[in-house]
Amino acid sequence: MKNIILLVLLLVPLAVKAADADYASLLYKASAFESLIALDKSNAEKYEDLKAASVQLKSIPISEALPEMMTLFERKAITNRVEKFDGTTVTNYAASYAYKRAFLLTGLTFGFNSYGHIAFPWLTGNGQLMTIPSTLYSFFWWYEGRRYVEQIWSAWYGCWRAECERDYPRPLVRKTLADEICGLGYHVFPYIYQNLESDKSLNEVVSMFNEPNHGSWRIKDFSEWYRTNSEKFALPSAETFSAASKRFDISNLPVSPTTLDLMQVWEKAASEFYRSNNISSNYWYYKIQDKEVNSEEDIFQAKYVK
Repeated sequence: MKNIILLVLLLVPLAVKAADADYASLLYKASAFESLIALDKSNAEKYEDLKAASVQLKSIPISEALPEMMTLFERKAITNRVEKFDGTTVTNYAASYAYKRAFLLTGLTFGFNSYGHIAFPWLTGNGQLMTIPSTLYSFFWWYEGRRYVEQIWSAWYGCWRAECERDYPRPLVRKTLADEICGLGYHVFPYIYQNLESDKSLNEVVSMFNEPNHGSWRIKDFSEWYRTNSEKFALPSAETFSAASKRFDISNLPVSPTTLDLMQVWEKAASEFYRSNNISSNYWYYKIQDKEVNSEEDIFQAKYVK
């Protein structure tokens, strides 16, 4: 029910909610605390107020914080503004701070990846379907990419099981596969949870989430932890980029016009790809040389060389 309520709220942009205003206020204060490092700490009351807001903002579960953040972007409600602290006029770069927070909340941790990455196997490496960094991809992921998480997991898990069932699984290939699915962060937690009891090999994936480049989750017993925390990651369904474009002025999003144009291309490419369901056409795992030990060069060739 909570997810349905959140989705309905997202679909009614003209109704300004008190929660939006509260979240925006927290965000401005947190931005001031994070970005105005020169703030005079001698004003202890003001300093502690901003610090408390920063702590409070970061404690809000992703299930609440990310929809709130995206709603504010859709309304173009977060802008940089000039503020005064102890008589000093400074600029609060709230818009930049909000952009970074949105990226962190989205939970994507892959870098500048090759075409055929498991998150976007529909990339061909040609024209407008070149490699994508997660920083550029995060807004598209929110509106469109998340629609395909189940297919993404299914395709990846087929490769993972195939590798694990080899007579001699290749350590570097397993590590590369694990690293890649971990790049999707908490979005694949439900699928790990569903399969972990019957497939202990997924503990190798879970352990990778503990690494700094994959979120530093500090998860010990994943199954127990996820049973307790799953609601914190329950997001409304992705509405599609096309639907979002009709619902509000998509140019309000803090991305370039070029990126907005690319999103339309990506939406079409992803839709056509998953209709054909031909994962082996682009994904690197199906292109790597079949030998007992593969080098980093082998993987590079499979991922980046057409």
